[in-house]
Amino acid sequence: MWRGSAKVKGATVKQWRELLSATSVDVKLRNIFDPDNRGFKLVHEFDGDNFAIAHTKYTANSYFVSDRDFLFVRAVRTHWSDQEGICFIGTSLNEADFADDPIVKNNQPNGVVRAHIDFFGWIVKPSEEGIEIVYYNHAQPGGWIPTAVYNALSKTQALSPLKYKQYLEK
Repeated sequence: MWRGSAKVKGATVKQWRELLSATSVDVKLRNIFDPDNRGFKLVHEFDGDNFAIAHTKYTANSYFVSDRDFLFVRAVRTHWSDQEGICFIGTSLNEADFADDPIVKNNQPNGVVRAHIDFFGWIVKPSEEGIEIVYYNHAQPGGWIPTAVYNALSKTQALSPLKYKQYLEK
């Protein structure tokens, strides 16, 4: 399980939400916060970007380890007021339940291992000086990954809130 948190001075929940939305379409921007990511797309949106099926691919940065991808559903509970927070959660789809769905068929892994996200999420809430960001993730990487590579990836994922802090405070 990965978890990270940061307090961001002078930022608002709305600013963070807009930045996170921008990372959904701008891979270069996304890689500032998530350097192991090699692609992200919203496969299908059900309610704007508040409820969607998404696909993302990650590299292990190791010659000996296959890249991983995830097909997951995510939901966002948004309060646009700076007095309230936001909760952004998701989990992998059970592909057996959607085997005939074109969304799942058209997003099969190609030369990568399909990993499973038990749960992930962001909680962003106002604090006295700005906002507090908490990120958590529990995933099953699938296949074989050497312990040293897995530990290195765990550290980079847990640093995501700190990278948002650095970006928003500059």
